[in-house]
Amino acid sequence: MVAKILRSPLRVSPAAAAAILLLCASPAPASDSPETPSARRDAPGEIAKARLRTLDVEGIGASGEACTDFYQYADGAWLQKHPIPLDRPRWGTFDELRQRNQNDLRDILETLAGDKSAAQGSDERKLGDFYGACMDETAIEAKGLSPIQPELARVDAIHDAAELREEIARLHSMGVSAVFGFGSEEDRKDSSRVIAAVVQSGLGLPDRDYYLKTDAKSVELRGKYAAHLAKTLELGGAAPKKAAADAKTILQFETRLAKASQNNVDLRDPDKTHHPMTLDALTKQTPNLDWASYFRAHQVPEGVEINVWQPGFFQTADAMVKSVPLATWKTYLRWNLLAAAAPALTKAFVEEDFQFNRKTLAGVPEIQPRWKRCVNATDGAMGMALGRIYVKEHFPPEAKKRVDELVRNLLAALDDDIQTLTWMSPETKKAASAKVATFATKIGYPDKWRDYSTLEMTRASYASDVLAANQFEWKRDLFKIGKAVDRSDWSMNPPEVNAENNAARNEILFPAGILQPPFFYPDGDDAINYGAIGGVIGHEIIHSFDNSGRKFDAKGNQVDW
Repeated sequence: MVAKILRSPLRVSPAAAAAILLLCASPAPASDSPETPSARRDAPGEIAKARLRTLDVEGIGASGEACTDFYQYADGAWLQKHPIPLDRPRWGTFDELRQRNQNDLRDILETLAGDKSAAQGSDERKLGDFYGACMDETAIEAKGLSPIQPELARVDAIHDAAELREEIARLHSMGVSAVFGFGSEEDRKDSSRVIAAVVQSGLGLPDRDYYLKTDAKSVELRGKYAAHLAKTLELGGAAPKKAAADAKTILQFETRLAKASQNNVDLRDPDKTHHPMTLDALTKQTPNLDWASYFRAHQVPEGVEINVWQPGFFQTADAMVKSVPLATWKTYLRWNLLAAAAPALTKAFVEEDFQFNRKTLAGVPEIQPRWKRCVNATDGAMGMALGRIYVKEHFPPEAKKRVDELVRNLLAALDDDIQTLTWMSPETKKAASAKVATFATKIGYPDKWRDYSTLEMTRASYASDVLAANQFEWKRDLFKIGKAVDRSDWSMNPPEVNAENNAARNEILFPAGILQPPFFYPDGDDAINYGAIGGVIGHEIIHSFDNSGRKFDAKGNQVDW
């Protein structure tokens, strides 16, 4: 799915949402002292359950005065007691909950990995095999580059533009976003149907500015990136001198793509990322990319409309197909394949990937333990199957019912507020109320679970399992193109600690993973739940009226209402 910009994931702290509540809260019984960061990182699945029984007020009021520095008053003591763990770029209540959920998922997966009785082909067997293969570092080391060696050979064997385009399409199906991204998207002008979409991609650094800024820090970072490129290519078999030269070539190649890319501000503006075209029109603008062959390779239906997010970017990419030497393209594709596969390869690849992408870019001092990375990878590969087991243990139907009631009450309160606004015209109030009245809400988990019967997993090769999962998801996404929107489909896995507003569907989604203490207590007081998860819910609702969401109407169509 490429239309992520239309979905607004949660990015706020619950401390702010519950601040007024905390000022008025009665003191709760003192809880045990919190564990040290290192102990928290490795604690078992029952981590800190005693602390979940009541509202934790130990961090309130011990630092600063409420009317002088409210942030210090609300959070100062908590911050002092909770230093950032060494394997994390940040730490907060969201992260504490993510860690607890991670422990719970570990309990599930270790049980499944050790279960020899699970039926062959069952989700439970596949989950256990994927996690078990990920944890088997000895087997991973023994295989070396062999899981991706055939694909590296295919890249090396490219001898003309047709084979170049064919390999780009093939890599996309494997989860390698070389040059551009492709996928399904709900038609922004007719939210009942799914069309195709192409979007800028192909950069190894986070965004275009990393390539274009000229300050000393940016120049230094690009130097470190070039060293990372060279080291990864060396691990892939290149001689040091050749790897260093190829790194410079790749950086120049990506800089050219970066110059043609939209900036982050424009990416948030739906009007600037909406350029629907027919296949003939796109082919006329960018003939060297041979879209007809790309669509045939991925069995995209004929006659489907395509939203070209950044036409200027694709004109540049099209020109590069003709002007950039084939040897440069092969070097670039080889790098993309190695970089995408690195987390599933040997320890040397994993450590190099961590050193740059986590330590250099995010400032994380230590790599996470293997089991944490394997839990995350399994959730990414088969999150719905894992979520089905997770919700049975951690999110009963009664909890889902209570959250649903809470959401309805907040929507009713918002509609009441809309009617009292003096700056909004009667016509706009009516349209705003229609958006509120037609909100689709997804709570906890889907009504229909995803079918993984065509996905094959093996305990023998972790990298092969990752590839299989990527190809499964790629086919699942592209299968939507040309069909009616399936509004029951979920874009988040149930264990995820996050939430979402999807403007194209006029819906809000709250996975079971975030509907846990300290955000939501199934048997807790309303004041606590409305102050904590209520703030999260309100945050997502209001995205429908922000600078991006306001451009979509009650049906999810992009229109100025």
